[in-house]
Amino acid sequence: MRILIVSSGLKPDHFGGLPSHVEDALHGLAARGMTVGYLNVGRKSGRTGTHLSRRASPHGPAWDLESRWAHTAYWNGTIDPVEQVAPDATFSRAVGEVAAGFKPQIVHFHEL
Repeated sequence: MRILIVSSGLKPDHFGGLPSHVEDALHGLAARGMTVGYLNVGRKSGRTGTHLSRRASPHGPAWDLESRWAHTAYWNGTIDPVEQVAPDATFSRAVGEVAAGFKPQIVHFHEL
C-alpha cells in the first residue's frame, strides 16, 4: 500500500508532539512494509513564490513545499483554517505533482 503523509514539519525544523507522532507513523508504516511518502508543507523560507524540492528521508520519498500557503505557525496550531486550506493555483499544482508522481492509495493529512 502507498501512503502519503502530509504535515507541517518534522525534526530538526519542528519539535513537539505532532512532529514526533508523524515520525513514529512514518517509521511504523514503513516497518510494516508500506511504501510511505512524506510531504512537508511547513518549510520556513524567506523566498517568495512556491518551491517544491526533494528531501532526505529514511522512510521513503519525501518533499518540502515552500510557499506563503505552506507555512503554518505550528506552535499556535491552526489559527485561520479557512485561509490555510485555500491555497493558490501554484501550491495546488505542486501538491498535485507530488501525488501524481508518488501515486498514493491513501493521503493522510495531519494538522496544517
